[in-house]
Amino acid sequence: MYQYSSRFVGDWRIDDTSQLTSVYTFTAAGKLTLDQTVAGGRMLAPDWSLGYVAQGQLGARCGFDTSWHTTDDETLVIASTCNDGLDRDIVLGFQADAKLDGTPQDVTVISVGGATDWDHLPNAWQFTKCQATGCGL
Repeated sequence: MYQYSSRFVGDWRIDDTSQLTSVYTFTAAGKLTLDQTVAGGRMLAPDWSLGYVAQGQLGARCGFDTSWHTTDDETLVIASTCNDGLDRDIVLGFQADAKLDGTPQDVTVISVGGATDWDHLPNAWQFTKCQATGCGL
């Protein structure tokens, strides 16, 4: 049985250094949905998103799927579908202090499908939990 830390429930903003922003909603029941992706104030097509990891510049790429769970309050596991036809779990590590969730924080790609040579490429990303007033887009 999966657990769903309340820390991750709600809307999360993902930003990268290329000026892209994606907003995802994490429900208490483990459902994950992409709400929108914006670049320079313009809404992008639904298939554009920062919810992915890659195995090197030329390796496989896995995008966030529609479910998530946690192993503890610092480790988020997101189901993914990859361009090589495999489904893999993306395991992300967050800072221990949940009070920092409302400010941009670096997130570590711990593993993807058990392998540790994955990252969000080509640009670094940061996650921010959106506040009651929205995600600031």
